[in-house]
Amino acid sequence: MKYPVVPTGCVTLVFMLGPHAHGEVMGCNTVLRELVVPPKMTAYCVRLRAGAFRFFSHIDVSELTDQTVPMGQWVPNLEKLCQPMRYAESFHERNIILQRFVDKLDGKCFYINEKLQKSIDFIKDREGILKIQSLADEVECTTRYLSRIFLQHVGVATKMYCQIYQLNASLQSILETRPKSLLDTSITYGYVDQTHMNRVYRKFLFCTAYELKNYGLKDMSRIERLMDPDPSMLEFKPPYFLRATTL
Repeated sequence: MKYPVVPTGCVTLVFMLGPHAHGEVMGCNTVLRELVVPPKMTAYCVRLRAGAFRFFSHIDVSELTDQTVPMGQWVPNLEKLCQPMRYAESFHERNIILQRFVDKLDGKCFYINEKLQKSIDFIKDREGILKIQSLADEVECTTRYLSRIFLQHVGVATKMYCQIYQLNASLQSILETRPKSLLDTSITYGYVDQTHMNRVYRKFLFCTAYELKNYGLKDMSRIERLMDPDPSMLEFKPPYFLRATTL
């Protein structure tokens, strides 16, 4: 089974649960990608907050951008984690298993760069609609420094992250409201007009907003499942999990 994965500006942990359980790390994707779930396998996916992969490794996260790599090099005893997840009776139980496992890891030195976190919060408040210079002024640093920490901790430059956030905000609105006209949507979410929004959608999703609204990708419902937040994840005390999905 193939699932479309929309760019989100986050790293995702993918646990393939089945006879040959294993884990993968999907770096921040800059274009629409596919997650392939083999027959007789279940994918348990955990999206990390932007910048939170530094809990597991201090590598430059841009090395993972648009890549899918084995998880074992960063998560010790991965087999011991995957096996109980495979036989878990509920989605919530998998969340608890993962939480207990991560609690035992040596993540005491983990922190999200203060200026990065402040920038991400500011971008969220503005739904990605802002000038990079204004953002740099808000967090009191240069645009060059800001772009560097976004590349190191998130995987993409500041401007790309804003564009991705803006894309997701507009896409969520289209999926929820199914508007008859996309002109108002394009203006609401900071695009010059519908043509501009379509150009951005082609860049990231390989289709226009109009085509997506009327025909979807291969399966619109799968996109919605990957985008919907899971409330149970928000109860977790550590600040690195954002949402989870079972496919």
